[in-house]
Amino acid sequence: MLSSLAILGCNSSEPDSATKSASTSARSDVPLRVVFDGPEQEAEAIKRSYGSAAEQVLSISCVNSRDPGRLGEIIDQVKNSDVAIVSQATLGALIKNEAIVDINDDILTEYDSKYGRSYIAIDNSSARYDGSRWGVAAGAKPLAVLSTDPDLSLATWDDYFTWVNDGKESCAEPLAEHWAASSFLNRCSRQVERGWLFDRLSLAPLIKQDGYVDALEGLKQCAAVYKSLDMTPTQVYAGVREGKLLGGIGAETLQIGLENEGGTDVFDVSTSSCPIETETKRLWLGPETMLACLSTGCRQTEASRQFLGWISGATRESGLHRQTDSLSPTRESIDIAVGGETTGYGRWAKEQLTDSLIVTGPWMSGGARYYQVLDQEIRACLTDNKDPRQTLDRVASAWDSITDELGRDQQIAAWRKLDV
Repeated sequence: MLSSLAILGCNSSEPDSATKSASTSARSDVPLRVVFDGPEQEAEAIKRSYGSAAEQVLSISCVNSRDPGRLGEIIDQVKNSDVAIVSQATLGALIKNEAIVDINDDILTEYDSKYGRSYIAIDNSSARYDGSRWGVAAGAKPLAVLSTDPDLSLATWDDYFTWVNDGKESCAEPLAEHWAASSFLNRCSRQVERGWLFDRLSLAPLIKQDGYVDALEGLKQCAAVYKSLDMTPTQVYAGVREGKLLGGIGAETLQIGLENEGGTDVFDVSTSSCPIETETKRLWLGPETMLACLSTGCRQTEASRQFLGWISGATRESGLHRQTDSLSPTRESIDIAVGGETTGYGRWAKEQLTDSLIVTGPWMSGGARYYQVLDQEIRACLTDNKDPRQTLDRVASAWDSITDELGRDQQIAAWRKLDV
C-alpha cells in the first residue's frame, strides 16, 4: 500500500480529479507542516533560507529523538505533518508505523537533475529499506581526525593513541552523552573486518566479539588522556579551531557563532581520515544523520516534494549549512559559480561520501533503544573505569532482551531489510 502512495503522491488515497489537482499543486498560502528533529534555532535557519528560495510558508515543529520514550509522540507528529526531517535512527520505526511513504525513482531522478547527484556512498545507503528509498539525505557528517598539523598521517589506531598521548590532555573525542556509542562504532567500522553488530540469521549480538572489545579497549586508553569526556563532534572542531585543543576526532561546525568577526585570519582545521585497519573502506554515520521524508499525512504533495528536493540539495549560497550543525552537503554541486567545498573538512567529507561503504546502525524498529543501551554502557566504561569485555557482554545481553521483547523473528526480518 505504501509503495502505491509513493506513486500517487503523499495522500492516503487517490482523490478524484478536482481534488487531486488542488492537492498536488503547490499552495504557498497554506503553511507546509514540517517536523524537524533538531533545535529551534536551526528550525528558524531553515525558515529563513527557504523563505529566500520559495514563497511557501513553513510551520516547523521541533522534536528530539534522543529520548526513546518520546518516539511514539514523534511518530504521531510525523503522521500529522507534510514533511519530516528526522534522525536516520527513527527510520525503521517510522516505516513500521506507516508514518512515511517511499519515494519513487522518477522523483529521485528529478532531484538529481535539479540539485545535483547524491554522493555515491549516500545514494547506495541513505534511507534504503527493503529495496526502496524512504527519504533523501539532508545531512551527513563523518567523524574525522582534526588537528593543527597539515602533515599529520595516522595509519593505525596505535599511531593515533601515541599522538594523543604525546599531546598530554590536549586532544578529545566525542564522548558526551549520546555521542559515546557513535565514537565507539566509528572505531569498530574501521577495525572489525567481518560481521556487523548482529548475526543475520539469529540476530545474536556480535558486539561482544574480540574485534569490538579491542576497539573499546583502545577507546578507553585514549579517554584516559583526553582533555574532556563531555564533548560533541562540533565542540572538538571548535576547540581545535580556537586553539584550545591540539586535535582529536570530530566533525565540522559552520555555525555563525564560529565565524570570524574580528577581521583576522580564519584557521582552517586540518582534516584526515581516522585510521582504517580493514580491507574495505568502511564509514560510520551516526544517528544524528538527517533524512527528509514524506509523511503519510501529507496534504500538499507538490509543495512537499519541492521542499524535500531543496532541503537535500540546499545550495551553498543559501547559507543554510553555515547556520546548522545537523544539515550538510550530500550532493554534487551543479552550480559552477559556487564550485566545490571550501573547507578542509568539507573537501575530505565529500571524498569519504564518494568512495566508502557506509555501515548501518541498528535502525530497525526499536533502534533507538539498542543505541541508548550501547551509549550508556560505553559512557560508564570510560567514566567509571569498567572492564571493556564485561561492558560489551552487558550490551549483548540487553540487546537480546530488547530483541525478544519486540519479537525476534520480526527484528531479524527488519535487520535484513536494512540491506546490511
